[in-house]
Amino acid sequence: MTVLEQLKLNSGGVLHGRLLVHEKLELEALGYAVLIVDRAPVFNKETLLHGIYQAGMFPAYFGFNWDALSDCLSDFSWFPYTKGIILVLQNAALLGARDNDSLVTLKEIIIEVATLRLSRELVPVFLLV
Repeated sequence: MTVLEQLKLNSGGVLHGRLLVHEKLELEALGYAVLIVDRAPVFNKETLLHGIYQAGMFPAYFGFNWDALSDCLSDFSWFPYTKGIILVLQNAALLGARDNDSLVTLKEIIIEVATLRLSRELVPVFLLV
């Protein structure tokens, strides 16, 4: 199942698969913000939070901890989008091998934030791994 097909079936949360260049362009043309988290290697909590901070253009007050991540993902008011926000972790296997607890925690936060955003009728947030 393609990423676009998964998006149509979900209102936020964790998606699985690879994102090809043409799919990224198609999603952006449809109004999704596609944010590549691991432009530099992400292998632990610190590099993961830094990658999300950069990809999401988080405000300077971001605290680089799980609570701050949840807060910023729940808000995202500074970011232009229409359909939804997709955080792409292109090499989730590296993070999973080096710091699986952080990968699990990220997925849990994404699911919680997706549920919250749905209840507030905000555009969905997805994590593609």
